[in-house]
Amino acid sequence: ISWQGSSGKTTAGTTILEGMRKAARSPESVTYSKDASAATDGHDVGVVIVGETPYAEGLGDVGNGHDLELTDADKKAIDTVCAAMKCAVLVVSGRPQLLDDRLGDMDALVASWLPGSEGDGVADVLYGKRAFTGQLPVTWPKSESQVPVNVGDRDYDPQFPYGWGLTTLRKPPAGGELTLAALGVAAGVAEKAKLGKTPAGKAIVDQARLLVQQKIGGRFTQAVSKPFAEADHLLLTGDLTGAVAKLRTAYRAA
Repeated sequence: ISWQGSSGKTTAGTTILEGMRKAARSPESVTYSKDASAATDGHDVGVVIVGETPYAEGLGDVGNGHDLELTDADKKAIDTVCAAMKCAVLVVSGRPQLLDDRLGDMDALVASWLPGSEGDGVADVLYGKRAFTGQLPVTWPKSESQVPVNVGDRDYDPQFPYGWGLTTLRKPPAGGELTLAALGVAAGVAEKAKLGKTPAGKAIVDQARLLVQQKIGGRFTQAVSKPFAEADHLLLTGDLTGAVAKLRTAYRAA
């Protein structure tokens, strides 16, 4: 094991491909092509895994001759598979990668980050054995020129805002604006009961976020992204009513 890491099976563990074959009803149904050149006939969905190779410290940093662009080979793989069939693109990386010009061709996008030695963790959510529950811990930029981009910036118009993350754990509540209003009232009651920084308080804001994400549906504007991200920052301080109010603003702008 070297300090900067290396590709290949240098430690004991499970690759994402191995995890998918374990999770599939039939391991033979999962075929693999390193450069996406294999025939796609007979398959329903293509899973394209792209991103960064291992690195530590500054080797992967922007400004050291490295950027946030996918490699040409990764871009070609996305173009090839997504043009031929339904596709899910998994980004394995230590930071966001630029995807703006290809998002419209994808049926699903999964930020897999750096899963370590256990690709089962990625495969299990992909196959529905575990629910998707993650939210972005950083803002995902649209372009290199936006970096650095953070919640609170005057011009906050990212690819995906801080806190964004679709979930398969629960369904969004119905009721639209009326439900958001009711959640705002519940947030006020919870704050008076000193529940601002508790799981019960967070659950109220989570319900509002689910409803808002459903309406946004991946169609982001600055008027949507800015209050959506600000809501999560307010939630961290225990300001439940402020968080729900920001989400209502995002809902109206969507």
